[in-house]
Amino acid sequence: MNIKILSNDQLWLDSISLSLKLLTDGDVQTFCHVSLAFERMVESAERSSVLLIDSGIPGVDYWALTEWLGIRFRGRAIILKDSNSYNLCAEKMVRHGCHAVLDKSAGMPALWLAMSTTSSDRSYQSEEEPSLFSGLTDSEKTLARDLLSNSVTEISKYRGISQQAINKQKLLIYKKLNIVSSKPDDPFKCLAKFFRG
Repeated sequence: MNIKILSNDQLWLDSISLSLKLLTDGDVQTFCHVSLAFERMVESAERSSVLLIDSGIPGVDYWALTEWLGIRFRGRAIILKDSNSYNLCAEKMVRHGCHAVLDKSAGMPALWLAMSTTSSDRSYQSEEEPSLFSGLTDSEKTLARDLLSNSVTEISKYRGISQQAINKQKLLIYKKLNIVSSKPDDPFKCLAKFFRG
């Protein structure tokens, strides 16, 4: 997943960028304003690209931007709005081509859920999936909880199954949670903390 972020709020831009680099081990590219470089990126982006747009950029017409992205951008666009974004109606923005419109105050769990659905052909609706972990079976949820507080060796001992079997189940859980990282244990623990609140 190639992630692009557009925001003029440097603190927010840096924190989202760092969080997503940790979770995805992927390519995260940032833009502080709509520029020629931004336009070139939009036109050359792959279908697997995700563009996160901060709704607080002064002077940007988000209706026109969304319409333009619908024509030029092959990836998925997600707008993150704040309390000052009163004129952005999520349903209309989705009809104009956005994958999702989220409140910034919903934090990383909502953003990660929306991003995890970008490969599907339908737009994300926040009420559809209350938790990323809802896609796990009960036994996978139990193992996920165990992994947060115990090592694979400890789990192997008290469950009486091999470490290889546990690691195989763990990798399936990571795949269901869309964790794509060279060291997936850290992003998994980070995601679990986000969802615990």
